[in-house]
Amino acid sequence: CCSKYGYCGKTSDYCGRGCQSEFGVCDKTSTKKKKSTTKKSTTKKTTTKKRTTTVSKKVPTSTVSDRCGSNFGACAKSGYCCSKYGYCGKSSDYCGHGCQPRYGLCYS
Repeated sequence: CCSKYGYCGKTSDYCGRGCQSEFGVCDKTSTKKKKSTTKKSTTKKTTTKKRTTTVSKKVPTSTVSDRCGSNFGACAKSGYCCSKYGYCGKSSDYCGHGCQPRYGLCYS
């Protein structure tokens, strides 16, 4: 059974009230189970938009390899992001949540 919270199990917590019958077997009541089920799968397509910001010209470039932020300055390599921890890189770990747009590129 698939509970109302999306977890699978075989007890009344999963198969009882709030059970999602489109994703598994559910009880008609908390003690009697359905004999037949219909399984349905759905696919959802999502699109992620990436926006970049540019580094201000007034911020000095870091002289410490792969470091950035208020103590170091902007990432020395063009096109790099400055992570929330003050390191330069190109992956979502650097360019995502907590990225410092003043010191490198960021995705939002």
